[in-house]
Amino acid sequence: EDGEIASSLRSSELFTDDFERRFAFFVENVLKMNMWKEQGMDLFHKLKGIIQKLLDILAHFCHIRYMEIYSDPYGKELIARTGYLTSNYDDTRQDSPAIGAVRVSEEDLLELEFQKHKNLFHSSTSGLLMSNETNFVSQLHTRAELLDLPFKKRVYQILMQHSSIQDLPPPDFSSVVHLTCAFSDGVSSVDLFPGRIKTRERMHDKLSKYTNEAYKSSWPYCARILDPIRVSVVCEGPQYLLEVYRWFSAPDTGMPICRVKNKFDPGYLSDGYRDLTLCVVFTDDLGLRIIAEIQLHDKRIHDLKLKMHRLYKVKRADTPDVKRCCIAISCKPC
Repeated sequence: EDGEIASSLRSSELFTDDFERRFAFFVENVLKMNMWKEQGMDLFHKLKGIIQKLLDILAHFCHIRYMEIYSDPYGKELIARTGYLTSNYDDTRQDSPAIGAVRVSEEDLLELEFQKHKNLFHSSTSGLLMSNETNFVSQLHTRAELLDLPFKKRVYQILMQHSSIQDLPPPDFSSVVHLTCAFSDGVSSVDLFPGRIKTRERMHDKLSKYTNEAYKSSWPYCARILDPIRVSVVCEGPQYLLEVYRWFSAPDTGMPICRVKNKFDPGYLSDGYRDLTLCVVFTDDLGLRIIAEIQLHDKRIHDLKLKMHRLYKVKRADTPDVKRCCIAISCKPC
């Protein structure tokens, strides 16, 4: 392990200001060129090949940082904290009676049987047959729109309980919220990235994933979408990640954790990126509930993720649309 760390650290010298400069030029200029529309799709496919190489480089830098965390005493505790995936509920779903963000009526069951009888199921991108879940996606998206801002405010309140500066103006969550928090060994920066509500289109895309038998999901599949509203909390290193995790796992948060996905665990098959993801049950003042997501990030890995996210947008695009490429440059983190 020490040899791998030393080798990785030597290779990290490649990640210099020169790489930063060339990467910035690529996303700010090369991606916006109109030539990607020429020669059919040939040039666009070549662009995707270049993007994949850049993603591989960034994934390697993520691995370098992971090896540093792995060798840190607090990193070892973080990695061993929960295992890859744990759940405090047997039915961690948006349609569970305790949540109710997705609701199935008797009429919905009749419509499902009608679709089966009339062979109206359609093929998902994974090749499996699935029913029409437009109404359930609409329910979940509406609940997300209602609870998105109250959820972000609650996360902010929890972080502010540990802020070293209390007289801050309330944020509008349109951009990153920068805080300075008190930790056990002093103060350090904590950034709150307010994620966008997952769109209906993206929810429909996720259905194909959950129809796969490997996920052992049951209908309606959109009830497995646990990040319709989400935030990212970014701090400096594994010691502070652990402390922030304890803040959100305290019994008085009003947001009990129902599921933990620890991508720092070696058992997680990573594409380079790692974080600690908490699914929490958020309840507003009127009693409406939704399962929401809080991602806890190491700052150095998160900085790399922002670069990767810009490239993923273009890689997933079906056509070389200039506006889509511009979105890849200016998008907010998931």
